[in-house]
Amino acid sequence: MGKYGGQGGRMIKLATAAQRLGVSDSTLRRWLKGGRVRGIRLGKQLFFSEEELQRMEQQGVELTSPGGKQDGES
Repeated sequence: MGKYGGQGGRMIKLATAAQRLGVSDSTLRRWLKGGRVRGIRLGKQLFFSEEELQRMEQQGVELTSPGGKQDGES
């Protein structure tokens, strides 16, 4: 497996990946920065491998933050 979760497989743009996981774009960016998900930046675009999204789906994406609030709640 490659550094970003795939070996030349299908890469999915940030917005599509976020929608598929049921989270916001900013949440997925934060997860990438924190090392929770692997992705790659090509120019100004962020991409995620199909394998990485499947891994996140299988693990069951936890939508609550450590503070116990759902993403987007104040």
